[in-house]
Amino acid sequence: MGKRARAMACRDCGLLFVEDLSVETAPNARKSDLDALWSSLGTSTASKKGATHALMAALDRQGLEAGGRVLSIGSGAWAWLNVFRDCGWKTFGIGPVADPPAAPHQLLAGLPTDAQFDLVIAYHVLERAHRPLDALTALARSIRPGGYCFVCVPRLDTLAEHQQARYCLRPAKHVSAFTESCLRGLMARAGLEVVTAVDSLGHGYAPEDSLRLRLLARRVESASAEPNPAAALQIVLNALPSLDLSSNASTTTPVVPEPASCPACDGADVQFVEEWHLPSQEARAAACRSCGLLFVHPQPTSAELDAYYAPGGGWRISRTDRHVAEAGSLQNKTEGAAASILPALDRFFRATAPAAGARVFDFGCGHGAWLNTFQDHGWDTYGLEPSTDVAFSRHKRVLSVPSEPQFDLVIVYHVLEHLPRPLDTLRELSGVLVPSGYCLVSVPRIDTLAVHHQVDYCLHPRHHIVGYTEACMRSLLARAGMEVVQSFHGLDSSKSKGLPVRLQLLARKTSGSLPVEPGAAAALAPVIAAYTALRAPSTSSHPHPRAANA
Repeated sequence: MGKRARAMACRDCGLLFVEDLSVETAPNARKSDLDALWSSLGTSTASKKGATHALMAALDRQGLEAGGRVLSIGSGAWAWLNVFRDCGWKTFGIGPVADPPAAPHQLLAGLPTDAQFDLVIAYHVLERAHRPLDALTALARSIRPGGYCFVCVPRLDTLAEHQQARYCLRPAKHVSAFTESCLRGLMARAGLEVVTAVDSLGHGYAPEDSLRLRLLARRVESASAEPNPAAALQIVLNALPSLDLSSNASTTTPVVPEPASCPACDGADVQFVEEWHLPSQEARAAACRSCGLLFVHPQPTSAELDAYYAPGGGWRISRTDRHVAEAGSLQNKTEGAAASILPALDRFFRATAPAAGARVFDFGCGHGAWLNTFQDHGWDTYGLEPSTDVAFSRHKRVLSVPSEPQFDLVIVYHVLEHLPRPLDTLRELSGVLVPSGYCLVSVPRIDTLAVHHQVDYCLHPRHHIVGYTEACMRSLLARAGMEVVQSFHGLDSSKSKGLPVRLQLLARKTSGSLPVEPGAAAALAPVIAAYTALRAPSTSSHPHPRAANA
């Protein structure tokens, strides 16, 4: 712990905690100011949409129906609440928040003293509390009898595996550390009985995650005491001498090798973007000075991507069919986007009244929302989708990109940000278009980061692994033999709460070579400047970029 603090352990409850030697009275001996704790918790840019659906699945198994009142406190509070709101919950949060139009949840100044919530989410809160039992008791007091509390903290039990010692305990930051037995015991003292450990919650983003302990508990009149919780801590302490902590291995950031080339254009003029920090220690943000691509380095391997987007992988776990159907939000929003753009396409080809036999191919069709709209207008509809079979009860399935031209229109709606070789994909898709056929592309719009603030929506080490300015996308389309003829950025703004979060371009296949978009690399500079400004310390009440909502 250094000269100013030391680690202490409780032989009763099994808590490991920091004693601060720089103050006269150790913080653990003081009465904790809970309101100060709640208000000091900021939001995180880590995307938690998939984790939220996994939590909802756990709540389903407990019989808790949607539509109640949920309070979220701590890391990424607003990302959790966005999904709950879309599924019909009344949403409340404590902590700094982005401007109200961007996060329409009720902001509370402090924790209520009466029971009014069906669910409280305390995500990475308790490790910051000097008196975690007081914090848990206050949380339990705000939950209705029979309601639930979801808690996530660093997982001390698995220190021998992850070796992140300072993630578990660190002066002035993570001041309390918990084994599962300790946390279960403290929750029981607060009147919260653990009903399940939500081990699968992080699978969508961090398979086999050993860093986090996640427990779902129910408020009860009397909870069973945890037998001998201190014994579990002794196992951790006994393992310490065998850990490789001598060189501070638990806290050093892994060295990421320099990128050798751009994953899109293969250009060699690439470098790390030092200002851009990803929510991972294992990858960094990089940029290409040739095509202007922003990308994660290193990229996930093909095996990791295949597993992630497989029917049982993290992508499907993060989008459970039940909750998509319950909210109706994803399907309705996507069909709404298709319906808004379709008439605008009539300027270029017969979209709303196609010629007989007109064929559209949706690459990454999901549940088939776009194809539904086009089929309703008379198109022959084809789709490719590895993660779900839902669309193919109605549309023709394509298992791989064909090698011959056969489609009048190709749709690539929020797919390219997931792919490690986007230019290769665009060239394949150009190849399936008939002469003068069209390609409709939509990706996250990083040019407008300063407006929408959705940092992880632009770049994330697991799912959105590449990011595009409009100049970059136009350049890549030109290299693939497609010329942009129109942008449709604002047509579906009503589906994104008025925020300019989508870059949408219509391109036409050409027979000759096209000039590469000038200034593609320069267009990335204002994006990086916007990101830097979002991360800069601020005296305002809203210093953090809002977590991604898509």
